[in-house]
Amino acid sequence: MICHCLSKQIKSTMSIQLYDHNQKAYDAVVSMLAETNKVVVVHPTGTGKSFIVFKLCEENPSKKVLWLSPSEYIFKTQVENLKATGADVPQNIQYMTYARLMRMSESEMTEFHPDIVVLDEMHRAGSPRWGESVKSLLSLNPNALILGLSAIRYLDNQRDMAEEFFDGNVASEITLGDAIVRGILNPPKYVLSVFPIRKNKDELGISLRVRLGELLHNGREVLSAIWQSNVPVTYRTYDGLWLGRWVQRQRLKTTGMNGNQVMRLEQVGMVWEMQAI
Repeated sequence: MICHCLSKQIKSTMSIQLYDHNQKAYDAVVSMLAETNKVVVVHPTGTGKSFIVFKLCEENPSKKVLWLSPSEYIFKTQVENLKATGADVPQNIQYMTYARLMRMSESEMTEFHPDIVVLDEMHRAGSPRWGESVKSLLSLNPNALILGLSAIRYLDNQRDMAEEFFDGNVASEITLGDAIVRGILNPPKYVLSVFPIRKNKDELGISLRVRLGELLHNGREVLSAIWQSNVPVTYRTYDGLWLGRWVQRQRLKTTGMNGNQVMRLEQVGMVWEMQAI
């Protein structure tokens, strides 16, 4: 019944406009969701994958959408990109990070009742810590439609998450090379330079003993870039601070944090699982 409604509503007039490659992906998503309850889109970063989900939400305003993402920062950026086009943000979206879902009991998960579950950066759902909570959520909502988004389909270059979570139901897949050749993305320009990550610890508020409040006040963009990447545990700043160890400790002690601490770290882009490159 839900899938049938999705297919019929594709003809409606919408304020969210898609580029050709995303329109084709969207049409494939709607078509496949009429046959199965899970589908994934694999497009490179920067191609506008989130707009596919926003359009689906806009066309189905009566459907409750639970959108899972690695960090609040990512989702806020996607919302800002949508608003920049002049489109309204659909109001039927409930956003949550994988880390927050991991802290929920099954009884708490039963309160969601989503019609559609979005797994943004879906390959991250295969991690040991996040994966179990995602599986629990999906098992508690067997009738929900599942839409995955990711720039890559493999976790640690080994596990095909499109197969594990979506049974190989790939609505659209574009490689980075294809996106450049087709003019969807501009070819990269390589610039080599050597520079210190910061001038002094007071300027960006990064210190092994720095308070969380100072972290939120200073160095937001730098911190976001740092802990969304694979910063080695042994990494030291040029003036000797063990920044890699500090970031690692925040990830290791996540289970001991309260909800407010988790939220405040996510506001500066904290990603709780190390990303394979």
